[in-house]
Formats: sequence, structure tokens, C-alpha cells
Amino acid sequence: MSTRVAAANESLKLTGWLRRLASLALVAIGPQLNSGVRQLHRHRAMQPSEVLNRGATILEPVLRPHGFVFVERGTGKGSGGEFAWGEFVHGDRRLELHFRYSLGLVTYHVGQMSVAHEHLMRTIVGSVGGNEYPGYSTDPLDGFRHLRHDLERYGSAFLTGTNAEFAALVHQAAVLAERKGFGALPGS
Repeated sequence: MSTRVAAANESLKLTGWLRRLASLALVAIGPQLNSGVRQLHRHRAMQPSEVLNRGATILEPVLRPHGFVFVERGTGKGSGGEFAWGEFVHGDRRLELHFRYSLGLVTYHVGQMSVAHEHLMRTIVGSVGGNEYPGYSTDPLDGFRHLRHDLERYGSAFLTGTNAEFAALVHQAAVLAERKGFGALPGS
């Protein structure tokens, strides 16, 4: 037998072995893959208002003890698809939430002052971070879980602070937002 034929036979044996191994791997993880696809499909099928309300239940344990109540404000359909929005409200304080395919715009309001979540977090924790929202996930409720983490760890100025404390953070966030490039980093 020539070396070329022997090499071809060995290659076919290896190819067959790899196919059997791949087949066994698919048998082992196939149900998990199917489960993940079903879970992703289930999330896509939920209406934005349903996800928003489920997300509100994730946030309630942090906000309700401070007197906040969730109010669904509206739903609609824009060029980007269906959306829903609502707010946690307590006196002159509001946490505004918008949901389309994931938790999007999150804005804190105290009286006439307002600041976006990402600007507030950059002011509080700096460019190094520590905040979890926004995060990346295929589960649309994870955005609410990440926001809950941030509220629990960094939300005291909004939840229990004075208007003056919140105003100082809003001012600092506005100053940071005006800076460009490396100058936008806290401490620059």
C-alpha cells in the first residue's frame, strides 16, 4: 500500500472519529441548546408592558421601603418597535424606566432636576465602574436585576439623600458630560 493511500485511510478514520465525537457532544448538550432557544423565544414573545411590570417587581424590594410606588405610564409603537414606560414615584422623586427590547432609558428625577443613570453612575463610581447597569444579556429582565444592584449599592443619594445632595451629583454629572476625551474621566 502506498504512503498516500495509507495517509488517506488514516485521515478517513480520524474524520469518522471526529464525527462520532461531535455527534455525542450534540446529544449531550442538545437539550440545553433547545432550552436556551425556547427561553429566548419566550422572552421575545412577551409584550414590553409585561416585561416592564415584571422588571418593576424585581426593583420593588429596593424602592418600596423608601415609599416608592410603580406607575405604568404608557405603551406605544414607534419606528423601533413596541415600547412601554413607567416610573417609581415618591413625592417629587421619580425613577423613570423605558423598555423596548431591553431596559433602555433610566432617568432619576428630583423636583426639576434629572440625570440619566449612566451619568449618575459615572459621577458616583468613576470610570472604573462597579455599576452593573447597563449590562449584556439575552434575558430582558437582567437589565432590571443590574439596575437593582446599582440602586442597592449606589442609590442612597436618590433614595434617602437630601435634595441638596442629589443636586450636587446632578451638577457634577453635568460637568463631566461637558468634558470630552480623557478630560471626561473623573479626577482629570
